Amino acid sequence: MMILSKDQKRQEAAWQFIKFATGPVGQTAAVLGSGYMPTNKLALQPEYLGDFYKKNPNWETSLKQIAYASPWGGYPGNNGVQIWRTQRDIIGSVMRGTVTPEDGLAQMTEATNALLAK
Repeated sequence: MMILSKDQKRQEAAWQFIKFATGPVGQTAAVLGSGYMPTNKLALQPEYLGDFYKKNPNWETSLKQIAYASPWGGYPGNNGVQIWRTQRDIIGSVMRGTVTPEDGLAQMTEATNALLAK
């Protein structure tokens, strides 16, 4: 989350929201609404999600993946989003059959390298 406002009152309100959303109460709401794993381990306490997971073992699937979780990778520089979108579009063309996988890979390599160079 980011606070972009320059207004002091809005910054304070945004900070309070960020603390709530990333805290155990906010993470409990996020998990129950999405099924994702909580990002705050305090949410695993019995008074938040701990008892819920015991009663609903199918929901523990995401928790079993924590050992495999890693930081989200990104491309260096300022073109990360443009690179992902370009790659997405090329992959879409391959999936629709308008571009062969080999040509798609070549296009993706060329487009990615060109955007990295900027």
